[in-house]
Amino acid sequence: SERSIAQIFSEVMGQSNPQRKRRETRELFNELLEKNQIEQALEFAKMIPDPLTRSFVLEKISHSFANQREIDSALQIAEMIVYPMQRSHAIKYISHLLLIEQKTNHAFKIAKNIPNPLIRSFAMRDISEVLTED
Repeated sequence: SERSIAQIFSEVMGQSNPQRKRRETRELFNELLEKNQIEQALEFAKMIPDPLTRSFVLEKISHSFANQREIDSALQIAEMIVYPMQRSHAIKYISHLLLIEQKTNHAFKIAKNIPNPLIRSFAMRDISEVLTED
């Protein structure tokens, strides 16, 4: 039930051991996303005080939206990620899915916004390979 998830979240956030807190937070969100409770996961994610843990969780939430082809939502979540590496991975993932669907222009437009230069170059390489295929 929603109440028990809220209770679990509260207990996890109250955890004093930082490693255990991060691990249990990831486990809770993996469970929510496996059950396809993306909106609920997002509400709780916004309440995670640790920016790195929040970034990892938001990256997974962004992937979940992208997998459902809710590209705008996936991008909105990606923009909420404060850590550039996690934001880069999230945006590259979305770009890659668009590429698979042969939406090359959209994939390129998104890939240009990848903050990390190395990840951006990998995304651009993938796009150029698709464009140069026979």
